[in-house]
Amino acid sequence: VRFTEKLFDTVIKVASPLELQCKLSIADTPIVWKRDGQVIDSSLTQVDGFYHRLRLPQAQLTDSGTYSAHYSDDVETSCQVSVQTEPVFAREL
Repeated sequence: VRFTEKLFDTVIKVASPLELQCKLSIADTPIVWKRDGQVIDSSLTQVDGFYHRLRLPQAQLTDSGTYSAHYSDDVETSCQVSVQTEPVFAREL
């Protein structure tokens, strides 16, 4: 078993939905999602054949970090997620 489509680094705005997706070489294979080494609640994950998705409906600043999908200790993929506030531009009057 191997990842045929890996995770990639993502930057999103706060309160936007976050969706990460990866693909395994064998359909319906169980994996474990983690953020900064901590297991993520499986209610946020979905398996559709070869594809595995992690979805947060409204990302918060605290959701920034390293996300990873693990099949085993040797088979994994990871990415950096950065949740940012909207830029505020000061204007002189």
